[in-house]
Amino acid sequence: MSSGPNKRIAVIGAGAAGIAAAKYLLAEGLSVTILERKTGAGGVWNTQPGNGLWPSPVYDGLTTNVPRTLMTFANYPWPADASLFPTSSTVNEYLQAHLAQIRNSVAADSLCVSFATEVTDLRKSKFEHSPSWKIKTRTYRFGQEPTDQNVLVVGNSASGWDISLQLASTAKTVYVSTSRKRNENSFSAPTHIGVPQIRSADATTRSVTFEDGTVARDLDCVVFCTGYVYDFSFIHKGDELLFPAGLRVRNVYEHMFYTEDPTLTFVGLPKMSAAFNVVEAQSAVVARLLNKRISIQSKRERNRRVQNKEDDWEEQMRLGEAGASDYHSFRLAEDKEYVNRMLEWSMEAVEPTAFGDNGLPPPYWCKCLDTAREQSRDVRAAFNAKGDNRHGYTSVRSLGFKVNKTCAEGRSKMKGRFCSSCFI
Repeated sequence: MSSGPNKRIAVIGAGAAGIAAAKYLLAEGLSVTILERKTGAGGVWNTQPGNGLWPSPVYDGLTTNVPRTLMTFANYPWPADASLFPTSSTVNEYLQAHLAQIRNSVAADSLCVSFATEVTDLRKSKFEHSPSWKIKTRTYRFGQEPTDQNVLVVGNSASGWDISLQLASTAKTVYVSTSRKRNENSFSAPTHIGVPQIRSADATTRSVTFEDGTVARDLDCVVFCTGYVYDFSFIHKGDELLFPAGLRVRNVYEHMFYTEDPTLTFVGLPKMSAAFNVVEAQSAVVARLLNKRISIQSKRERNRRVQNKEDDWEEQMRLGEAGASDYHSFRLAEDKEYVNRMLEWSMEAVEPTAFGDNGLPPPYWCKCLDTAREQSRDVRAAFNAKGDNRHGYTSVRSLGFKVNKTCAEGRSKMKGRFCSSCFI
């Protein structure tokens, strides 16, 4: 039987990825501490007042751009009356309710959650030999306390490019960023320019020059829709910053494990994906690996595979098939292959958990999820066509779309359990 209960795991972040990670770790019999800098769970979906320095990029009135069939935890269905395209507040309620359920579970004694707790520094004092990570936070309770073995850092939408560029003092200006600052003036007939990143801007001539030499002239303002960067600037190796802020996280194997030391783990780095399924698939692998019930490739092999992926990505960029922000992006439905590959990896576990079972089953991507994705665009159009009554529609069937019956594929693969979309 695994000796996992002696381990303490720190999970940094209480959004969807952090909740999934904690759930799977607890199912292994591990002890988990969640450190969340906001005043409550929900991550980017948490827009409640009182979050101080941590505003959300989610704006008032936002509805999801995919149906909830593509953002459902495998063992936690949405309320039956939840809108097919939920509002941001409904998503936040769903996440907070799921965490509350986990906190009330049989493993509750192994879970500690600390809100309003910002991690300011994370390091190993003797990186190659020390068994512990040292965590500094802005709260007294956890300041300087170690976690015996492992740290999970979760999420991909915490830090946005924060850019404002005013080109002419007499022109109308607008500030658009991921921190939700609003423009006070309006302007008409915006022009959308699809060109490489900016090389320079000249306020005198009201022009912007891009990397390919293209010049845009007579501009009143520039709107940056540049999304997020990965910012883990609190993680150090001695005085060295391990992961400089940028569009990708270097030296990470399978979008999860730091190649040099897999006790430092990431959940939720991938973008452009069915995120809830991906973070659960990752969490299933991470929990079993940290509990030493499955194995990982050698450091040499991890580094070789990461280098191969980087080479492939750079070749795709050279050919114009990928952009600088696509390293962790599942742009071409790669999440299906990834989710099912993580399932196969996690199911390699042979020894039982401390509870005598094989741990929490990971999600499986079956034909139901394929159908949900294929229908998504048409379903959203039909949903929006319902106008003010649209949130009364709670399933694709209610909008007149056919759905698969509960699929034998998922039932067989998961030994009686279904994929998340089988419930919708």
